[in-house]
Amino acid sequence: MTAQEFRRLARVSYTKVAEFQARGLIHVHAVMRLDGPDGPDTHPAVVLDAHELAAAITTAAGAVRLEVAPDGHQPVALVWGGQVDVRPITLGAGRDATTGDVHPELVAAYLAKYLTKSTEDFGLDGHGRVHSAVDARYLGASGHAVRIIETAERLSNEGGEDYGRLADRYGTLGYRGHVLTKTRRYSTTFGALRQARRDWRQQPRATRTDPDGMVRELDAHDDPAGDEADIVVERQWRYIGSGYLDADAAARAMTAAALARDD
Repeated sequence: MTAQEFRRLARVSYTKVAEFQARGLIHVHAVMRLDGPDGPDTHPAVVLDAHELAAAITTAAGAVRLEVAPDGHQPVALVWGGQVDVRPITLGAGRDATTGDVHPELVAAYLAKYLTKSTEDFGLDGHGRVHSAVDARYLGASGHAVRIIETAERLSNEGGEDYGRLADRYGTLGYRGHVLTKTRRYSTTFGALRQARRDWRQQPRATRTDPDGMVRELDAHDDPAGDEADIVVERQWRYIGSGYLDADAAARAMTAAALARDD
């Protein structure tokens, strides 16, 4: 069937997180799902299981090819690497299995890990904008990162207008994408979340403040059923301690907590 016919029967939704590998390449971790034509609340009208969807993903990754020809440089073919690992997500999967099906909580732990991982391994994290390879070297970036930035800088200066915007992304080794993206129908949209926050802020406060200023509660006429009587708002904060400062340690802790809940 054609792509247009497929969209009338089903829709592939995804969310993905970009990870900076130690070698400087971007590694993508994605959760992909087959929905009905109107989103996750409907069933797909095609007979495809997770393994067939995985086969289609693998085929698509191998077929994508983009040839680019920067000014003054030989043409280069951009393709996905050969390390494509596609695994079905099932509740019955083992939590430590390295092959076959994968447990959803393990996937969540990995996505959380890579979402918080940045370019800190290259010595660039927390320095703000990096203006050049010389700037990166002065800031203490690794030699490998400096060489990548030198290449991005050369492309920005000599590769033509299509490569000019690399100059804005030296701090992320030339990568201009977002660390987290998703299809519109994967779940609620960011626009819907922003609108919900705006609506909440515009609601009348209908509250009173206790003498100590620490507790605020709804008046009885605004909450006749008493559903909101236990709302407490803290207005004073104090430092207690720091959480995990290392993304790998945080991911291991999430995995350990998930295993403890099952025991």
